[in-house]
Amino acid sequence: MPFRGYAIIETDEFKEAVEKIGGYRFVDEALATIMDGLHRNPFGFGTIEQPLFSFRYAITRRIGDIPRWL
Repeated sequence: MPFRGYAIIETDEFKEAVEKIGGYRFVDEALATIMDGLHRNPFGFGTIEQPLFSFRYAITRRIGDIPRWL
């Protein structure tokens, strides 16, 4: 879903992890923080650039029982 001109692309592993911890309500705040960071300072994120596309990414880490890919 686009957010201020940006979109999060979810992998199948991400969707499975979200289901395991009980749904999106547990990760919405973390994702909102990442999206806000992209909006405020997109150049502060890593970039993968190819001739036909480019994207920025965020590296996450495990917090308690929540896996790093959330």
